[in-house]
Amino acid sequence: MKRLILVEPGLIRATGHEQAHARVLAAECAKRDLAFLVLANRNAEDGVVADLAARRVFHISVYATVERSGVMDMINTKRAWSRRYRKDFHAAFDRECVDQHDLLLLNTVTISVLDGLGSWLATRRPEERPATAVIFRLGAEEGLPGRHYPNLSRWLYRRSILKLSGQLKWRLLLATDTDAIGSEFARLTQRPVAAVPLPISVPEPAPPRQRSPLVSVAFPSSAYAHKGFALLPDALRIAMGRRSELRATIRVANPPEAMASVVERLQAMAPQVRLVQGALPPDRYYQMISQADGILLPYDPVVFAKRSSQILAEAAALARPVIVIAGSFLDRECQLAGIAGVTAEAFTGEALGAALQRFAAGRDLLANAAWASCPLHRYRHSASAFMNQLLRFTRSCEAATSAS
Repeated sequence: MKRLILVEPGLIRATGHEQAHARVLAAECAKRDLAFLVLANRNAEDGVVADLAARRVFHISVYATVERSGVMDMINTKRAWSRRYRKDFHAAFDRECVDQHDLLLLNTVTISVLDGLGSWLATRRPEERPATAVIFRLGAEEGLPGRHYPNLSRWLYRRSILKLSGQLKWRLLLATDTDAIGSEFARLTQRPVAAVPLPISVPEPAPPRQRSPLVSVAFPSSAYAHKGFALLPDALRIAMGRRSELRATIRVANPPEAMASVVERLQAMAPQVRLVQGALPPDRYYQMISQADGILLPYDPVVFAKRSSQILAEAAALARPVIVIAGSFLDRECQLAGIAGVTAEAFTGEALGAALQRFAAGRDLLANAAWASCPLHRYRHSASAFMNQLLRFTRSCEAATSAS
């Protein structure tokens, strides 16, 4: 592999796993003397473009939504978006002279992204088609705009992937970071789906504070409803009413207008609740996690039934226990991987408030458990392990090409 090209149509802001993965992969490629290119959304913020030397390419984000409509309207929308992706791939790759020595990493995809790629590949000779790794971070039912028509989404995904398989053959890697998503796509496509680590790079963990009179929790995620942001005022009011030692630091990054009243309620809870506005540079972001006793990750179990969480892996690697919601991937991952934490019984402010009380009562035991398991979690997920897996794939492609 001479160059890693990260394809991220959802990369717009300096928050989320898109920018975190781009940042750590850029650093990892620099260590290995590999060329690295990021293709981001056309609306990517200036700071994102400058920090990552990214190119603005894609007109449509993988998270773009439309109002629910009839099946044919949805199919027509998907077709229009696929055509737009095809044009964007043409514009980006014809200029960059992509060839079989490059690796395309499609880090977060939908059906339209794959269809657009397939249409572009059809214009290239087989020897000009780059090896391609597709990472599924969304379930097969989420391939259409707005998570509509899940069964149709699965069928369309199968068709797109089989087309790519015919075009790329052994030069296509399908992968995911969750077993639930991997088994689903493996059944759909009858192709193996590799398990890959999350590409994270965190500083050395700070030892937990012992017997501190205050118990601090942090919410380092984005201010969206599906991340549980709207639950925080009620949950903190309930928990702090019973546990006066509780303190919270809440990051308010790019809050949608619908969350304005939630932000106001949290502001009114000062000084027990402190708000941190806007995106944070990596050092301040990891400092926010490391200075807390626990990390709030109250993600909606419907949206995050299968999706993984970058912050969950980072918290475990930094030896910080977590507070999650029952029925989510995060809850199951805590149980299966031995991540220390407390689980709220439902996606409600009341249940989250009760979980916060349990966390405050058991803070020291949870802190010790998180510290003991920290080395394992740092080993499980890392940028180095992620890159090693990509390099093994590209070497296998090169070997197969030489033998053919």
